[in-house]
Amino acid sequence: QRLQSIGEARILLNGPLEVAATTLAYAPPRLPLGRLPWIAAGVLAAGFAVAGAGWWRSAHPADPPLKPLVRLDVDLGSDVSLDVERGTNAILSPDGMRLVYLSQQRLFTRRLNQPKASELAGTDGAYAPFFSPDGLWVAFFAQGKLKKISVEGGAAIALCDTRGIGTGSWGEDGNIIVSHTTPGALSRIPSAGGTLTPVTELAQGEVAQRWPQILPGGKAVLFTSSATGNAWDGASIEVVSLVDRRRKTLQKGGTYGRYVPSFNGRDGHLVYVNRGTLFAVPFDVETLAVRGTPSPVLEEVSYSPSFGYAQFDFSQKGTLVYRSSRAEGSRLTIQWLDSAGKMQPLLAKADTYQSARLSPDGQRLAISISDVWVYEWQRD
Repeated sequence: QRLQSIGEARILLNGPLEVAATTLAYAPPRLPLGRLPWIAAGVLAAGFAVAGAGWWRSAHPADPPLKPLVRLDVDLGSDVSLDVERGTNAILSPDGMRLVYLSQQRLFTRRLNQPKASELAGTDGAYAPFFSPDGLWVAFFAQGKLKKISVEGGAAIALCDTRGIGTGSWGEDGNIIVSHTTPGALSRIPSAGGTLTPVTELAQGEVAQRWPQILPGGKAVLFTSSATGNAWDGASIEVVSLVDRRRKTLQKGGTYGRYVPSFNGRDGHLVYVNRGTLFAVPFDVETLAVRGTPSPVLEEVSYSPSFGYAQFDFSQKGTLVYRSSRAEGSRLTIQWLDSAGKMQPLLAKADTYQSARLSPDGQRLAISISDVWVYEWQRD
């Protein structure tokens, strides 16, 4: 496990910029920033870590993959406020070249070889996005509907009505598997739209089936099963055959199971999260069976024990994008926000800001950064 170069030490020392909190303070309408009232809002200094195909090296240092580990932090900018609560907020295209993320309940897309992101218009209220197999479309849930939109933009297309918190997976055969009710099982709908048809039924003592993933070949689906619906560390990773509807438990005590294809000519892996640690175990997609004992791959992965989702995604090439929980809620910028949603920088440098409060005349901002500070914004 010896470091091969000093550059690897720098990788270990540099952590991603992570934030997930927002604080608000009201400014009176007479504030001289325009005709509309403004507020001072803490905004996410958001970032994701992207790891190349060598992510498995940490679990098997004596058995290196064919590709070297490549890691970088993607800073999404001070005007990005990543949404949580209802699913993964950043996903990778199957080829690993495009990142789609949620900010202020709208979808944005950015190719990793380009410096800027662009908004996908018409995605207000979006959550839980997922790619089509060819990477040309993104499906998402919004306003009680399952929708899809081209990654190049254009109008969002409604596919069906949904209830509750929706999750889904888009198969190679043109069908989408969704879960959108609690209690509730899995359903299927054509990617062109239509009527939801049942795929599974709840077993005795089972409350929710969420976070489906259609396996390669389209003959089976991974999903997470919960007996409580709100304590997902105690959930189990299940697989169901779409041919004969038989299902079995692959792993107890985990959530957000995902299949990662092999990138070194060997078996793929089943990966899942338990208490913030990403685990992996070899998985045969033909026999639908795991082999061996799960190994920890990555610690401090952001996840929700109450809803069961985790903040990571894999491409078919083995690239991993994830959000660390280590610094969540700690680094914020402060912005002026008007009633139309337009923002202007107030304190653009990210720091551990908390409890922002404006003076009655709107000329000073009291804020906690370990100590309490007063910022006179007009004089900076």
